[in-house]
Amino acid sequence: MPNSCAERPTISLCIGDERLSTGSAGLLSHVDPCSGEQDASVPLAGAPEIDRAVTKARAAYTDWCRRRSSERRDILLRLASLVEEHTDEFARRGTLDNGTTVTINRLMVTRTVEWIRYYAGWADKIGGAVTGSFDSNGEMSYVLPQPFGVIGCITTWNGPLISVAMKVAAVLAAGNAVVVKPSEMTSGYLFTRDVQRAHRVAERLETGEVLVNGAENLSPTRPFGGVVISGMGREGAREGLDEFLRTKAVAIGTL
Repeated sequence: MPNSCAERPTISLCIGDERLSTGSAGLLSHVDPCSGEQDASVPLAGAPEIDRAVTKARAAYTDWCRRRSSERRDILLRLASLVEEHTDEFARRGTLDNGTTVTINRLMVTRTVEWIRYYAGWADKIGGAVTGSFDSNGEMSYVLPQPFGVIGCITTWNGPLISVAMKVAAVLAAGNAVVVKPSEMTSGYLFTRDVQRAHRVAERLETGEVLVNGAENLSPTRPFGGVVISGMGREGAREGLDEFLRTKAVAIGTL
């Protein structure tokens, strides 16, 4: 591994604009995927830090949900550009984190940018629908999609950056705030030259997605979802956005 890749970044527990070196749940030992030896300690959040994170997120939500949808769109587009500008550093850190090659991690950064830009494009296109026209009594009704507030997201370990983009971009586009927790769970990977075996094993694996021989179709326009420990819900396309909106029905009558 090049010397530049060997430089370990400082790992902090992030709560709003705070960067904490310790957490009430102790430390997690990070193992170097190349040597198998511990190379860093990760501070873990306990109940006090989670409460603080939710409090910060609620405060942020008050401002974020009231911003114009076009402003949320532009902020997410700016985020995508910043990630793209730092592709090499994100790729390097991904390799240090879980041993994925720098080449694959660069591809993951590209996919991450695609997901953020995709949901940025949805931010100003979320609209309700009239469910009934004025009747003889002058009454009408419509539905209005609204954000929930603060969303908690658990991400997979095998693609930390793109996992965040898959959820957080949609959460923010819908007008919510978010608290993110990295997870130890992952997708199902299968490597084989036997195509029939691939189909048999894929049917039996209880994961939301099975990737055969490293094939990854991570387009934001293709919805997919989890099963059992790989998580519930949808990522991708409009379905991934609907996860973070609730529908309010409004009926208007006459006096």
